[in-house]
Amino acid sequence: MPGNPTIDNLDQAVQNFSNMVSDAINTSTSTRISKTSHLRLPINTRELIKTKNRFRKLWNNTRYPLYKREVNALVRQIRTEINEHKNRTWKNLLSSLNVEDNSLYNLHKRITKKYTVIPPLHGPSGMAFSDFEKAEAFKDTLEVTFQENAEPYSDDKIEEVESLVNHYFDNFNTLTPPLTSPLEVRGIIKKLPNRKSPGPDQIPNIALKYLSINAITHLTKVYNRCLINCHFPTQWKIANVVMLPKPNQDHKFSQNYRPIYLLNTKAKIFERIILNRIKTHCKAIDCIPPEQCGFREGHSTLHQLIRVTNIIN
Repeated sequence: MPGNPTIDNLDQAVQNFSNMVSDAINTSTSTRISKTSHLRLPINTRELIKTKNRFRKLWNNTRYPLYKREVNALVRQIRTEINEHKNRTWKNLLSSLNVEDNSLYNLHKRITKKYTVIPPLHGPSGMAFSDFEKAEAFKDTLEVTFQENAEPYSDDKIEEVESLVNHYFDNFNTLTPPLTSPLEVRGIIKKLPNRKSPGPDQIPNIALKYLSINAITHLTKVYNRCLINCHFPTQWKIANVVMLPKPNQDHKFSQNYRPIYLLNTKAKIFERIILNRIKTHCKAIDCIPPEQCGFREGHSTLHQLIRVTNIIN
């Protein structure tokens, strides 16, 4: 990145950093094939199975009735021992669960988790069966939902807002906000949850936590240049959209799904950096009234209910 980068240089620097991190992840990690865990039977049960197979082979060759009765008896005995072994294994698993290491939560999640299968959809363009057709149906639905208002609600209000915006830019303060540091960036990265889904760059949070100090310093320089140029990189404005079914709705219709957006983690870090400076600025000029609880850390509807109760009393 040059010493006085342009907007295009910043976007290219962001792309290069993502490519380098992705290449490092692909080079240093390996793909592991998930194997289905089978029930490990005791030795005596496995010996009974071998004996049963031997008698079954004799029965198939000789058709001697005694061998058939022996096979049936062994099948019943093996089934009983397998059920008893499953019960013992389950009891041992329950006794080993612990709240502190999340084993109890993980077991509950594994048992109760239901995988959502999107049925054929009634989209704006007709029925959608394949994954591509369903994605197109969701796209058409979102396009219809998120549209600008055809007519302004109030001409006077529009003029007032435009006047305030023009006045702000005419008297724009060119002072650069406080720059960030590798210490601040690293502190934000440490607080990131490990199990959050990545954005379009497919770089998970756990990978960012293993960045070297040189990589964090380079990322800090990119953030500072974005602050100086008042620029939010274009790549960080792109998100993966995941459609989740609304509860108690007919999931055959695409409008009964709600979207969630998965952004790149580097964009979230930059948003956190900007938010910290906005909080500091608002606190310095004391522009937030004390009765406001929305979008304020440590405030909730409970405080407003207490305030109303005190006023009534």
